[in-house]
Amino acid sequence: MMTSEKGRDWLDYLKFAMEALGLAALIVYTGYTVRMYHANKLAADAAKTAAEAAQEQARLSRKQMEGVSAADVEIARNGDIEVFFHTPRSGEVRMNLINGGHVIARDTHLSVALSIQGSGPGSQRRRIFTKDEAIPALRPSSGVNRPDFIYPFQVSPSEYKEILNADACLIVDGSFDYENGFDKRVGPQKFCLAYVWGPAQFGRWVGACADAAMKMHEAKGVSLN
Repeated sequence: MMTSEKGRDWLDYLKFAMEALGLAALIVYTGYTVRMYHANKLAADAAKTAAEAAQEQARLSRKQMEGVSAADVEIARNGDIEVFFHTPRSGEVRMNLINGGHVIARDTHLSVALSIQGSGPGSQRRRIFTKDEAIPALRPSSGVNRPDFIYPFQVSPSEYKEILNADACLIVDGSFDYENGFDKRVGPQKFCLAYVWGPAQFGRWVGACADAAMKMHEAKGVSLN
């Protein structure tokens, strides 16, 4: 009887020992798994942080490079557009775009319109022409030797008389936009210039469209004196 009880005790101890050993193994395995998870997470977080830092550095470098080297398109000759009559009633509009940046400006769009604007209150502009240009590539340049865009035009005898008497003026307006070489679209950049003719004492004035009415009034005053 004692032998049987001792046998059961031994089996119980063995069972307890096996369970304790299994629990210890589970604890060790769990601890190892947790450590591996944290180690992997730290490595993943470090890799993500490094990748984000690299992306941010690349973005800043690209932004800095864009600020220094991007295409910079503008109307040549300090924003001036030539408008003149080479014979009575017949004239030309001449203009040029220049790229003052360091990379090629891509896919430049230019829109130009010429109109006649009367001096009277509420006078409506009468459109003479509208032109649209597409320039696939505009290379960097430090200067311009000739106008790239020449637009002939004609006015009627009455319109020509109005212009010379400062009862009307010519208006050139439009816009242009372009890709600056860094996948960024710039524009549209709008422009509007007025051209007022008057007597010899006045000459010809070129300036902002908003000042055209005042300058036509000024030219009329000179002619009356």
